[in-house]
Amino acid sequence: MKILNSSTLLVSLIISSCLWKLSDQHNHKDCIHQCGERAIPYPFGIGPDYCSLSPDFAVSCISFSSSSQIPFLKKLNLEIFEVRNSDFPKFYGTVFVKIPSVTACNDTEIRWNGPNLGNSIFSFYSQDSLMIPSKNVFVSVGCHGYALFYNQYGDSWGCTSVCTPDNKDSLSTPDRMDLCYGFNNCCLISDMMVSDQYRISVSVHNGLKHCRSAYLISQDYLATLESAVAPMPAVPVVLHWINKDMFSDWEKKRFFFQLLYPTLVSFILACCCVGICWRCKTRKGRKEIKLRKKYFMGRLEEQRFNQEEADKIKLFTEKELNKATEKFNENRILGRGGQGTVYKGMLSDGKLIAVKRSGSINENQWMEYINEVIILSQVNHRNVVKLLGCCLETKSLLLVYEFISNGTLRELIHTPSEEFQVTWEIRLRIASEVAGAIAYLHSACSTPIFHRDIKSSNILLDHKYTAKVCDFGISRSTSMDETHITTGVRGTFGYFDPQYFITRRFSEKSDVYSFGVVLVEILTGQKPIRIAIDDDPTSFVMQFMSVTDESAIHQMLDPIILASHNIIEYIMEVVYLAKRCLNPLGTGRPTMTHVASELACLRQKLLSAKHASIIDKSGPSQDAKLVLTSQAPSEFN
Repeated sequence: MKILNSSTLLVSLIISSCLWKLSDQHNHKDCIHQCGERAIPYPFGIGPDYCSLSPDFAVSCISFSSSSQIPFLKKLNLEIFEVRNSDFPKFYGTVFVKIPSVTACNDTEIRWNGPNLGNSIFSFYSQDSLMIPSKNVFVSVGCHGYALFYNQYGDSWGCTSVCTPDNKDSLSTPDRMDLCYGFNNCCLISDMMVSDQYRISVSVHNGLKHCRSAYLISQDYLATLESAVAPMPAVPVVLHWINKDMFSDWEKKRFFFQLLYPTLVSFILACCCVGICWRCKTRKGRKEIKLRKKYFMGRLEEQRFNQEEADKIKLFTEKELNKATEKFNENRILGRGGQGTVYKGMLSDGKLIAVKRSGSINENQWMEYINEVIILSQVNHRNVVKLLGCCLETKSLLLVYEFISNGTLRELIHTPSEEFQVTWEIRLRIASEVAGAIAYLHSACSTPIFHRDIKSSNILLDHKYTAKVCDFGISRSTSMDETHITTGVRGTFGYFDPQYFITRRFSEKSDVYSFGVVLVEILTGQKPIRIAIDDDPTSFVMQFMSVTDESAIHQMLDPIILASHNIIEYIMEVVYLAKRCLNPLGTGRPTMTHVASELACLRQKLLSAKHASIIDKSGPSQDAKLVLTSQAPSEFN
């Protein structure tokens, strides 16, 4: 240990001496690096141009009184809350600035555009989470209404929260930060992406004496709050910068010397500790895997699986899936979603698979995950993507499904091809297959399953355009006597049931509503929600529901399906079925079993009508002609 300490000290002295010779001298007498009680370290500076690295980093110190001085970024006119320099301040770092919050009260809607960082070096989002881990989150506080967040690309996120019975004040909030998930007057979104500009919309529609506040806030600052989250006039937001173009030869030498120091020290320490650390880490990992497998086998026994049924749920090894996906190569990605990333893979026997990898979870969540795997493994329907197995050896969730080759229904409808017309026959067949699959999940499974995220992008199509319902990441199973489950709002904006959004109670009728939205997409070829950064979100589904005149409905339908005028009555039957599925009240919607039955009957009628039309156009068959001839009277008798 003495030798180790001596070596570390020697390396530190050598590197420090080199850095001292290469260090910058920014303490010019005309440069100020303090404003009031806030430090303004380089590359920021107050004074002449040479006091800061560039105009982006120039700071003005404004006096509001004899004892109060506040620093502002000159270019953006934003108050500086704190500067956190990295080891290489000319290269990257963060600065915390104060940005106003948005509050709406008394049955109003407030829209507010955040500062535009487009012409500066700063960004709200760091593309390198290892180098700059700090991030911003979107928080909304209040009992009624909702808050929406838009980025500069038109993408949107939203959340709402409700008051608990103990909190009568519309802006009271929980005492603990980890309870900010929607039930305690506070909701939080952490997975939105914003780079240069954003917009916030806050709406309150529940009468007087209610308010809602929303703001972008630094996650680091949020974690330091000792009291509850509450509306604040201005909150700290972190801005990132990475300046890749300001490395001179001299600065490159300094950079590599600074980089070399922690590397050498880490290497020396690692050589002494790697053996012990490896043993401890692998021992814990082996123990976790053993416990997971033991729990997995125990659950199989509880469900009374026989050996043949148990063998169908394959436990893949991490090595096997790494080989199948080429270590989860980026080129193997089939798609990304809220529940994870899907990779295409090939097993050693040549079988194609799809591997979904999501985030890491703790051991308690692993038990819930295994329960869902066992439940979904019992689903056996030709229009539901087959779950082949899972992997219990990694921190992240790894689910293995059969590979479906022809994309999604969303791509088929909203990305039309001149070579392939999606006719009404194909659309009706797909709708009937999806309805049958959901009805099976609700009624025919040994344990009813609510999908909770029915949408066109979760309906896959195979090489024959047969529908396959997929993505059961947020699905929940229920007992036969349960009519609903109470849970936090999960799903996709534009598809989830408005009654579920208000009550937090998800039932089979909530899946019916989502399927109704898919039916509208199939009928019209339009997306359910249209959003632009400068416009309000427009619900095409609401427009569809508000139209009652049949001629107006015809104008909303996809021209492709109107090409067959002799079946317009069947199309209108599906229109009215979609409207029943989209009834605002769950009690007014049909069950999925009823929906599947109606679509199956319509499909049979369509096939019969088509067959009759073919006979009418081609004339009676040869056999029919012989029958007609034999029955005709002879004029020679």
